[in-house]
Amino acid sequence: MPDSCLYRDFFLIVIFFGFVNSKTNENRNCSYYGDVLVWKRQPDVDPITIKWTYGEGICRSIHTCYQTKVGIDELLRPQLIPVTIQKGFQVRFSLEEDWASKYVLVYYHVTDEGFLTCNTSEGDLIKQNITENEAVVPDELLPLGPNYFIATSNSSSLINCEYGLRLKIMVKDQTCTEPGSKLLCSNNGNCVTNSTQTTYMCQCCPGFFGEFCEQFDQCYNNPCLNGGTCDSSNHNETNITCQCLPGFSGQLCEEEVTDTCSLFPCTHNATCIQMEQGNYTCMCPHGYQGPNCQTRMSSCKSKPCVNGICQERQDEDGYNCYCIPGYQGTHCESQVNECESNPCQNKGICEDLLNSFKCHCKLGHEGDRCQHKVDLCNPNPCQNATTCKDLGDAFHCVCKMGFTGQRCEHNINDCASNPCLNGAKCHDQINGYHCNCGELFVGTRCQFAVDLFAPQPIEDHPFPFRDTTHVHHIHSIYILGGTLAGALVIVLIVLGICYCRLHRSYSKIWHRRPRYRRHRDECTKLTLDISSMNNSRPSIDAVWEATLSSYHESDPWPSSNGNSLPASTNVPNGCLNDSDGPNRTNNNASAIMSTPTTNTLHLNM
Repeated sequence: MPDSCLYRDFFLIVIFFGFVNSKTNENRNCSYYGDVLVWKRQPDVDPITIKWTYGEGICRSIHTCYQTKVGIDELLRPQLIPVTIQKGFQVRFSLEEDWASKYVLVYYHVTDEGFLTCNTSEGDLIKQNITENEAVVPDELLPLGPNYFIATSNSSSLINCEYGLRLKIMVKDQTCTEPGSKLLCSNNGNCVTNSTQTTYMCQCCPGFFGEFCEQFDQCYNNPCLNGGTCDSSNHNETNITCQCLPGFSGQLCEEEVTDTCSLFPCTHNATCIQMEQGNYTCMCPHGYQGPNCQTRMSSCKSKPCVNGICQERQDEDGYNCYCIPGYQGTHCESQVNECESNPCQNKGICEDLLNSFKCHCKLGHEGDRCQHKVDLCNPNPCQNATTCKDLGDAFHCVCKMGFTGQRCEHNINDCASNPCLNGAKCHDQINGYHCNCGELFVGTRCQFAVDLFAPQPIEDHPFPFRDTTHVHHIHSIYILGGTLAGALVIVLIVLGICYCRLHRSYSKIWHRRPRYRRHRDECTKLTLDISSMNNSRPSIDAVWEATLSSYHESDPWPSSNGNSLPASTNVPNGCLNDSDGPNRTNNNASAIMSTPTTNTLHLNM
């Protein structure tokens, strides 16, 4: 039995190492994958020749220029297909045969901006030291990174950068050699690059990993038998661990075991219970779980720490809560009350914050803990006061007369009590009021009526007049009344004079009544008034007071019988006749006119 076991172990070791060695030898010559360029161990002797021409060598998008289908395809300016070279390689520019006989090109090394705008003003001219249309790019014009070139020609307008005669050359170095080694990728991979990388990097063969492919994955292709699981936690090619299924054991799980519990599969002092067909069950102690009780239960999985960090205990079951500042308790469930120590001074109110506090100071104090006294009267908060008094946590303003309020900011309304009488309008003033009394009342409160007939102030008035404007107004009224009365009298006198002048004759008759006598004619039986001969001017009363003979010539009633009287007049017999009528008339007239000639009788009709 021991010989068979020894033979078996030797056979497995040979198989394992043979597998590892075969994979290692195979990986050293593994092929690369993807659109990549492989680093050449030795630079080429001849320079890389790039021919400038139109046609298939011109690209206009990312996919066509970099020969990839990865990413979004974007349009680019027309250009020659970009070239990637290793550091230390030489580049030579030349022309196609059909161009060489027609055109002469000049090459420039330009900036990235000049490459986009076809501007050679800041570029470096490349000397053509081979033939007329060929040039080798100096090494100093090919540093690591992108390099840009433009070809121009003075012989033809067809040779134009805008049409695509510009080139981007990417110079890259490799990072595939481990420090202290000359092997590329530890001979377990390929040193490659693509259009998105700035250097050559290792692409490891299957089973190897690491920056330089220096590590081997011993679980590559899973060497464990009978369903065992390979543990890759130990990256050692000569040491491998297999997690075997129940009923199997061995380094590669190659042995079948009937009494499984004899292998002590249960860990952490768990109790193993043998089952049928080689199966078993582990009774795990508190705090552990898993088929073999290999996994410690996480007490922190339920997140018991409310405001803190949960950490498992190493030596025993359970956990510890490490509270964040401002919280306390077994599970960090309580907030620390920073105000319990009464940090605020001078009756300040404390507000509890998270891991801090804030003091709300009363008036008159300031500071983090209200520890500083503030002069409440500097600056002076009172507006219309004589004095400001600092009371510690308050201030008091001694207001001037007429003001009130905490800061003496309000003017007392002295008109609020309606002091003005007799409908006077009150105007509030500082510490007083003024009553607008009008014309009929005076006094500080308009309590006295004005005597219109005695406008001057009374000497013994109980209240002295503060304003004589009302008296002056009343005096003006009297002056105006007297003036109007005098004007009225003058107007009446003028009207009387005009009236008398217009009726002057009537006025004279009234004052100088003419004297007359009454005469009765016996013949006609008429009574006639004859004006006095002493008055040369007749009056209206003398009308028809003359004898009938006086009006003979102007008699409006001529008679057919020669009489001057109307027919209705009865003349006594013997007074008038045909023979002596006229004479009589003349005689009467003569008698009448026998008065002095200076006095002429006038008859007023």
